[in-house]
Amino acid sequence: MHATALPQGKYFGEATNICPLPDCLVTFTEHHSLATTAAHSHANPYLCFVVKGGFRETAGRSERDCGVGSAVVHPVQERHFDAFGPDGALCMNIEWTGAETARIANPKHCKHGPLSWAAVRFLRELWASPSDDLTLESLACEMLAVASMSEVQLGSGWALAAQTLLEDSYSEAISLRTLSTSIGLHPVHLARCYRNVYRQSIGEGLRGIRVRRASCALLNSNRSIAEVALDCGFYDQAHLTNAFKRLTGMTPGFFRLVVSSSVKKASNIQEFD
Repeated sequence: MHATALPQGKYFGEATNICPLPDCLVTFTEHHSLATTAAHSHANPYLCFVVKGGFRETAGRSERDCGVGSAVVHPVQERHFDAFGPDGALCMNIEWTGAETARIANPKHCKHGPLSWAAVRFLRELWASPSDDLTLESLACEMLAVASMSEVQLGSGWALAAQTLLEDSYSEAISLRTLSTSIGLHPVHLARCYRNVYRQSIGEGLRGIRVRRASCALLNSNRSIAEVALDCGFYDQAHLTNAFKRLTGMTPGFFRLVVSSSVKKASNIQEFD
């Protein structure tokens, strides 16, 4: 397949803003609704962060759905082409030009993971303090470090992203597919990364979070166990009881009784000089 070789700083679409920094060049590009690009490659590795809209990118046999918040790392001379959605897209492209670019050997695509978070921090700083070159340069270096991480290193970031989503959504019905879609990683890969880091399955991790939340609610409110169960994402009181006993060795009712009794006894103890 013939591919157009784009020189440094050149992209399809309209370049709206350009910000040169030491060892990298930041270019914002705007793309029209339903626009497509020819197959092409770039002179240097770069990261594309989708600020608005989205597109589907094809690179060999790989297809990437890139919506708002997606970050894609392209190694040098990777051949790809893009088809933009009905809303077009606004993209922030960070092209690394220094000697360290050799560290980026493989493409990466993530949604709401370490790479996306680093891009958001860069974007926020760029809008807030566009003349603060030192901060922008350090954040660009941070993104380069993340972009060049091995799969094992990135796995820790994916696992943390999953754990954060579980903590934030423990009361809702959560499936592995929904979780992996939110993060932008294949379910099998996400499940493996999570187990490698936390030494348990994602389901076990969610159960532990729910039990911890339930134990706090049992001690800090007068709600019934059934109400606590529903508030913490369990189907019913029996579901909470089974999970709670498996992790603590006690039923929720006995746990509440034991801790409450201990607190009352402790409050009655008087200290003597």
